[in-house]
Amino acid sequence: DLSNKENTAKYINSIETPIYNKSKTFYGLNLAKEFIRKEKFIIIVEGYFDLIRLYQNNIKNVIAISGTSFTEGHAAQIKRLCNKAYLLYDGDDAGKKAAIRAGYISLKFGIAPKIVEIPDGIDPDDWVTKTDINNVKNKIYEGINVIDFHFKYESDNIQTDIGKTKFINDCLIALRDIEDPVYKELQVKKISE
Repeated sequence: DLSNKENTAKYINSIETPIYNKSKTFYGLNLAKEFIRKEKFIIIVEGYFDLIRLYQNNIKNVIAISGTSFTEGHAAQIKRLCNKAYLLYDGDDAGKKAAIRAGYISLKFGIAPKIVEIPDGIDPDDWVTKTDINNVKNKIYEGINVIDFHFKYESDNIQTDIGKTKFINDCLIALRDIEDPVYKELQVKKISE
């Protein structure tokens, strides 16, 4: 039980091996596959404990990235299972940035990403522990489109023309690799709105 030990790391990051490739591996995917297919969407978290806490609370279509950033290899695997992903990342600045990046990678593969807003500074494991699980489920289902979340995240910076220009350029760069021209056009339209 790690919770009773002081100065113990919550997560231990393991190294890659020829068999264990973090950029293509999800923790818990073997258990979640049938639930993902049934629910028709996936919940992605950053840490093992986040996944375990959700699974213990009967949210079973959840997987965790394995101590690495979300990659195109991850997105390709998800695309084989479903077309909708909820990114339930940590509520700190790094978690929000990582969720935005993962959201844009998901868009490239034709996956509709939603980012779940959780309280600032905590991770999903702590959030689920401190909150009624029905409130957590409602917040997951209320996930925000990646472009809208990105806009909200950058709201302080887009008060100037320079900030707006940077935001729009960042979005366009992230969207340029979407192969489906109709899907790309819909995302560009969302930015223009």
